[in-house]
Amino acid sequence: MGETDLQITNTKYANSFSDSSFKKKIAKSAQKAGVKVVYTAYLLWLVLKSDTTSIKEKTLILIALGYFIAPLDLLPDVIPGGFVDDLAAILFALKRIEPNLTLDIINTAKNNTRKLFLSMDEDEFNKTINSIKVYEYQGFN
Repeated sequence: MGETDLQITNTKYANSFSDSSFKKKIAKSAQKAGVKVVYTAYLLWLVLKSDTTSIKEKTLILIALGYFIAPLDLLPDVIPGGFVDDLAAILFALKRIEPNLTLDIINTAKNNTRKLFLSMDEDEFNKTINSIKVYEYQGFN
């Protein structure tokens, strides 16, 4: 991240926002969370790391990803449908940072997500990814 980063490095939550911590959470919960949660979380993570993202946008992303990473939330992640609230928080933030999405960010998020869902049929995977509709706002369709 760049010079305009929020200073979370000296807080008790700093480890939760490292690349390795984020990737561990994603890998651990990918199959239960599903493609939509993983893909949209990756989109937010990549925008968070961009030097062009404002502090206001980074704050919103940190709140949404913090909710996803936190072990306690409204719907426990261990129950069926437990990631619905996480997806809602992520989509709320994603809608507000959409102008920051680049083709590179979208493709990286898609490729990282695909690696976690190798057993999923390619057509079904693409159908799920494309249902999120982040592309149409940037003219990627």
